[in-house]
Amino acid sequence: AEGYVRQINILRAKYQIDQMEIASREEHNKFITDILTGSILLVFIFIIIAIMLRKQRQEIALSTQKLEHLRTNAENATSAKSIFLSNMSHEIRTPLNAIVGFSSLLAETDEAELRHVYMSLVQENNELLLNLISDILDISKIEAGMIDLVMGRVDVPQLCREVIATFSHKKRDSAVELRFDENSPQIVIDADKNRIVQVLS
Repeated sequence: AEGYVRQINILRAKYQIDQMEIASREEHNKFITDILTGSILLVFIFIIIAIMLRKQRQEIALSTQKLEHLRTNAENATSAKSIFLSNMSHEIRTPLNAIVGFSSLLAETDEAELRHVYMSLVQENNELLLNLISDILDISKIEAGMIDLVMGRVDVPQLCREVIATFSHKKRDSAVELRFDENSPQIVIDADKNRIVQVLS
């Protein structure tokens, strides 16, 4: 009987040891599983962060390109505006000088024919000066998107004659030659006459 009890105690002790080993293995496996799960989760988080950082860098690069493009456009616009105003200041002097000069001649002469010629020239240069000032004022309207079009019937041949007459009072540029065929057919269009003159001028 004592041997039987001893055998039972030995088996019970082995069983307890086996249970402890099994529990230890399960705990170890759980620990390894937790580590692997945590590692996978960290890798996943790192991947998400990397994708977000890459997307953010792309957005920053795109924003930088847009800002550079806007800066270049602004510089070009400023340069073009400066050139335009510089040209306009030169263009304004021409009719002003003509108005002052012919007005002085008009005051000094008593000949009716000469007075009529001088008055016509003063009037033409007055109109030219008004058109130049209108062009300058239109720059601000264009930038503000407030340009207005006044549509009407435009006689194209007559318009060409008027443009050539306007340029005939300006200093001729050898690189530019104006030509108009007086035998051109009669053409009438719906347009803004002043804007067409601005473009041609």
